[in-house]
Amino acid sequence: MAIGLALVAQVVAFDWNLLRPRLEQYLAEKSHRSVRIGDLQVSLSASLDPTLRLRRVRIDNAAWADARPFIDAGELRATFLLSSLIDRRPVISRLVLIDADVDFERQADGLRNWRLIRPEDRGPTRVRLMSIEAIRSKIRFAHRGLELDVQTAASPVESAQAPFTTRVLFEGTYREAPFAGEVVTGPELTFSRPGVRFRCVDTRCRMARASRSTARPPTSSSSPVSKRT
Repeated sequence: MAIGLALVAQVVAFDWNLLRPRLEQYLAEKSHRSVRIGDLQVSLSASLDPTLRLRRVRIDNAAWADARPFIDAGELRATFLLSSLIDRRPVISRLVLIDADVDFERQADGLRNWRLIRPEDRGPTRVRLMSIEAIRSKIRFAHRGLELDVQTAASPVESAQAPFTTRVLFEGTYREAPFAGEVVTGPELTFSRPGVRFRCVDTRCRMARASRSTARPPTSSSSPVSKRT
């Protein structure tokens, strides 16, 4: 108990911005991109799970990806499970994006623009994401192998009734067919375990536009989409 309290005290008292220039340089050298971080903080939960908070973050995109930045965010918070770091299989239990514009791109051969430390790695994912919350943020995801390109924009719902607090507008193309819509949901999108379908619980969907006159809303709330991309 005393050791845990001492560790928390040291984490809280330490000036993490002293390490910020080294972190920027390390990521820039590994990714071959410009990396800028305005503020770096680390905190610990009661269970000692660390949360990394970055503010005023801008990271250029990969050379083969869009000209837009990979990420331009007012704030980014990532909470890791301590046990996963000990096992060297990082699990982000919660990712929060605030005032962010993020561009995720994946080539058909597995090349991903979000891999900063091993940018040429086309193998299986090394970091698992369990949930994400986007606040006044836009996220684009393009998967060349699936011929999928979708842009989302999250914003607070006016006069929201719990748990429906977030409105997500989305539009894009799938195999060259356009689609668009709107989802009113809770603040977080929680992913399932690998290979298991997840269910959108307490979520109301309204299709704003349909790409085809014969389009119909899905008859099931289950989805085979996996969080491992």
